[in-house]
Amino acid sequence: MKVKFTKKKIIIGSIILFLILAFFIAPRLLNPNAGVAGGKDGLDYTVLAKSQLIDSVSVTGTIESAKSENVYTTLGYPVKSVSVAVGDNVKAGTLLAKLDTSSLSKDVEQARYAAAASEATTKIQLENAQSAYDSSKLSYGLGDISQLDLQNALNALKIAQANYNNKSTQMTLSKLQSQLNDASIKAPISGTVTMVNATVGTPGSGVLFVVEDTSNLVIRTGIKEFDVGSIKAGQSVTVKTDGTGNKSLKAVVDSISPAAQKSATGQTVSSSNVEFEAKVILLDKDPALKIGMNARLSITIAEKKNIYTVPYDAVTQNPDGTSSIYVAEKSGNGYMVKVLPVTTGMQTDFNIEVSGADLKDGLMVISTPVSLKPGEAVNLKIPAPVK
Repeated sequence: MKVKFTKKKIIIGSIILFLILAFFIAPRLLNPNAGVAGGKDGLDYTVLAKSQLIDSVSVTGTIESAKSENVYTTLGYPVKSVSVAVGDNVKAGTLLAKLDTSSLSKDVEQARYAAAASEATTKIQLENAQSAYDSSKLSYGLGDISQLDLQNALNALKIAQANYNNKSTQMTLSKLQSQLNDASIKAPISGTVTMVNATVGTPGSGVLFVVEDTSNLVIRTGIKEFDVGSIKAGQSVTVKTDGTGNKSLKAVVDSISPAAQKSATGQTVSSSNVEFEAKVILLDKDPALKIGMNARLSITIAEKKNIYTVPYDAVTQNPDGTSSIYVAEKSGNGYMVKVLPVTTGMQTDFNIEVSGADLKDGLMVISTPVSLKPGEAVNLKIPAPVK
């Protein structure tokens, strides 16, 4: 039986066919990249080139002087004069302050007279005792005195000798003289005065001055337990501070404490954030660096040069345990995925070293090759214009 198509049925069928074609074809006309991995936005990629890879530990610390001395006195005399101010450069032995020792000076004079008188008196007594003993020996030899008399003369000589040798008055003088000398408070080292706590008229107690060598600076920092095994003396350090802006300063790890930081009572601090103190020596000099500044440190624990590196996520692990990267090769007017075997090496938090016979400069390595297949067409992200 022959099927008869009415005009109405033909029109309806045409409309349905048009809608089907529009559904499948229109998106491709509007977006030529539809169905291509990456779409119109394109995939991120890295252009392969030889570079260096640095693995580092980042910490913060405080800038200190390599040599610092607190200057204080044990004398309770009031401060008579102060000769320096904060910021003054001093040499070792420079007078910083003097204490009022008017009463001490009198004591020194009295002790000096007492020592001199004692020495003169005991010297005469010794000479007399010596003469008496010598005379007794002659008398004993002539039989004029007894053995007991001779022994008594000898005992008297020994007592006179002991009195003469007793330098207690001289020691008292020396002690007072030393205190008088210490009343002139002097710089123990060459450096810069960074603190003055001495006030004229007040007793000179506690720390009166701080003198620090500002030309040789170190940084004290804490290394967390997780990283301390990677930090060694001699490792290079890059230092930045707010005071020096973007300038990178060279430094080196000098030492790491063998024990975790301790409390004021000397007990090891027990917590989940145990730290070990490290000392870093600044090699670069910069007048903008000041004692007490906060510093940001990057300690290099591993470094390789002239190697290929890619983003960590660009490397895929194969079921057999090998590694691969996905590159985009030019194919006509577009790009096609190609898989290259690689061997991985040193890695950081963001990048990883790769090597392989097929690697060369200029390869476009796809940064995140998720769900891509070899031979698949891809669209790459257009680089932003350089301003």
